Amino acid sequence: MEDATFEMYDDFVEAFSAMMESVHKNAVNKGFWEPPKELQELQEILLHKATIMHPAAEERALQLIADMATRNDGEAIALMHSELSEMLEAQRKMQGQQSEKIPEFTHEEEEAADLLIRLMDFCAGKGLRLAEAVVAKAAYNKGRPYKHGKKF
Repeated sequence: MEDATFEMYDDFVEAFSAMMESVHKNAVNKGFWEPPKELQELQEILLHKATIMHPAAEERALQLIADMATRNDGEAIALMHSELSEMLEAQRKMQGQQSEKIPEFTHEEEEAADLLIRLMDFCAGKGLRLAEAVVAKAAYNKGRPYKHGKKF
């Protein structure tokens, strides 16, 4: 990587990855990765009724609960999409207006931050190497043609 943009690869990856882990830890602490309370209750009921259930049925029920307790990837991605929509609305209706939540930034900047926070949390939770992929994809894009050969 000859370009100065990519000379700080290791520093970027280290700092970005640390921020991803911090964002993810906060999301876990705030309950966003917990299974719904109803599933926990169902699991407790099944564990207490296990003596009257066929072992195979009990095993299947517990496996279904475990499967349902994992975070819904589609929902998480849809929530990221909603942040993009909110960013668009901020640009359309509140261009340049300061955010109420973080007054030193605009609504548009706030929504961009929300998107990145959701993306970082998702990637950290799934074990995805987002920082490395950003650097690799940016390096790849440097070799692509103007507008990647498309009109826009």
